[in-house]
Amino acid sequence: MKSWLRDVLRKGLVKAAQSTGAWILTSALRVGLARHVGQAVRDHSLASTSTKVRVVAVGMASLGRVLHRRILEEAQRISRAVEQAAPWLILAGSGGIADVLAALVNQPHLLVPKVAEKQFKEKFPSEHFSWEDIVRWTKLLQNITSHQQLLTVYDFEQEGSEELDTVILKALVKACKSHSQEPQDYLDELKLAVAWDRVDIAKSEIFNGDVEWKAFLTRIWWGDMAAGTPILRLLGAFLCPALVYTNLITFSEEAPLRTGLEDLQDLDSLDTEKSPLYGLQSRVEELVEAPRAQGDRGPRAVFLLTRWRKFWGAPVTVFLGNVVMYFAFLFLFTYVLLVDFRPPPQGPSGPEVTLYFWVFTLVLEEIRQGFFTDEDTHLVKKFTLYVGDNWNKCDMVAIFLFIVGVTCRMLPSAFEAGRTVLAMDFMVFTLRLIHIFAIHKQLGPKIIVVERMMKDVFFFLFFLSVWLVAYGVTTQALLHPHDGRLEWIFRRVLYRPYLQIFGQIPLDEIDEARVNCSTHPLLLEDSPSCPSLYANWLVILLLVTFLLVTNVLLMNLLIAMFSYTFQVVQGNADMFWKFQRYNLIVEYHERPALAPPFILLSHLSLALRRVFKKEAEHKREHLGEAEHKQEHLERDLPDPLDQKVVTWETVQKENFLSKMEKRRRDSEGEVLRKTAHRVDFVAKYLGGLREQEKRIKCLESQASEPRSSSP
Repeated sequence: MKSWLRDVLRKGLVKAAQSTGAWILTSALRVGLARHVGQAVRDHSLASTSTKVRVVAVGMASLGRVLHRRILEEAQRISRAVEQAAPWLILAGSGGIADVLAALVNQPHLLVPKVAEKQFKEKFPSEHFSWEDIVRWTKLLQNITSHQQLLTVYDFEQEGSEELDTVILKALVKACKSHSQEPQDYLDELKLAVAWDRVDIAKSEIFNGDVEWKAFLTRIWWGDMAAGTPILRLLGAFLCPALVYTNLITFSEEAPLRTGLEDLQDLDSLDTEKSPLYGLQSRVEELVEAPRAQGDRGPRAVFLLTRWRKFWGAPVTVFLGNVVMYFAFLFLFTYVLLVDFRPPPQGPSGPEVTLYFWVFTLVLEEIRQGFFTDEDTHLVKKFTLYVGDNWNKCDMVAIFLFIVGVTCRMLPSAFEAGRTVLAMDFMVFTLRLIHIFAIHKQLGPKIIVVERMMKDVFFFLFFLSVWLVAYGVTTQALLHPHDGRLEWIFRRVLYRPYLQIFGQIPLDEIDEARVNCSTHPLLLEDSPSCPSLYANWLVILLLVTFLLVTNVLLMNLLIAMFSYTFQVVQGNADMFWKFQRYNLIVEYHERPALAPPFILLSHLSLALRRVFKKEAEHKREHLGEAEHKQEHLERDLPDPLDQKVVTWETVQKENFLSKMEKRRRDSEGEVLRKTAHRVDFVAKYLGGLREQEKRIKCLESQASEPRSSSP
């Protein structure tokens, strides 16, 4: 067998079996492919450091195969297997029947007895077949090649060939597509893609549109309402709750709810219980069990309660309610600032007190999001995760400014300062409204564009500030060397050069012909001083240079940065939008149904539920205290789970070490070290050559001396 085939089996096949826990089945003979598979498994067992992570190889051989080693019996086995829809991976170049199939699998129309005879003579030159055997084997090959969807040819020697584990996974997905288009039939292949950490294969081969995958997030977003319900209908039902009990909005019945619950249970094998969206299962169960629990109240009560819970429990309704109430909050804030903002003791008025209560409910919701989550972590970790979101930072700034503004507003001496702070706070609350655009497929990625452009502007200001300070200080020193007023120095050093970028050039100070000022001391108290005309020509040159750099170079640099940022985000707009949509759905799926200020009722309900839940858990712990003891700092995992953890750690360790080794090899220091080592080696080699050359010359001179001295 060729050396590359042994390497493929030793690395690819063993890696695939190790990461998934699959067994390798062979013919149990020490010949051909089975022999090298056994050697690869043996080498892995010797090199493995874990006793729990083992690659299992099972050999199964028929008695007829052992006694009668017929070369072409493999074709019969392949033919029987493809009839049972079993996928096969053909290693081109490995010899035997595999090379015959690799040559003919893509050209089944050319498979006739004469072509088959030619292939057999090339691949088996030492064997002799009768015409009857050729015809029989041709029929077998025709039967095999008729199932092309089950056959995958892997040619390692071909340029750009993929890894063996990748080819195996693609072969399995290819075979699955041949007989089914249902999503649940692809769960095994999806598990393999997750186990092998090959998201690219899952995206290209499984989630490629050929399989009719259900929109899981869409189903969660709409809850139990019909997906695609017009927003105007939702808004009408929100403003007039009685419309929920009409045909304005279509709801799913009990059967679709059961189907959704079964889908969630099918996805349990993919560890979806770790996802925040997995909590939907409990809500669906509640909706399914609600009619049964209300059975004694009659069908009318069941209908009213079920529809009410279905409508207000959907995340889309929660989102719509928060948006509508947030607009109402901004309208109230605007009214208070512009119309009804009275100083003490006349104020605060009734609308202003309502605004204070509204913000208080917003503070309670932010506290719930930050500290009272379902994650079993300490408070510092929860707060760190909360602050990691930029929108939460915006909420914290808005609430802080509101508290400062209200505090100043209550003091007569700081009333105007409070108005100023609250006006700035209104701008922050209004900018927070941008978050609702994340649900839109076109506007959502634009939020990422604006965010990244703001970072670009932040770095751009460093370049601009250097030129502003350099030009401003220089012109101030040349035009007004004797003016020491700080307010005028600040205005001329920073503010005036910034305005000159946009074309506001003070010609009355720069152009000598337009200078018109008085040197009278009474007029210099609140007016600018007269400019010095000694270096007027130099100021003009500096102005031309400053405008050239800022208006041409730096502005074009900023435009180029913006263009690059837009292209990067727009090229991955779909990916950014999916992440934004997922985070938005998770946020409003976990939020209470009521929006501020009515969210206070939901908070009271959650607090009472938490108290009752803790009391129930305390009773259960008291009754079964001896049976529910938990060991801290150490846990004994079941053997299957322990094996999975060890396998995952081993694979991740190898991946990490390989990345570190590659990074070390590619580092500049390592490249320089290798180059220096090679240079030293070449220098030593050249030095050795010089020494040898000297010795040879010395020997030649010694050999020529006797000849010259001989008579």
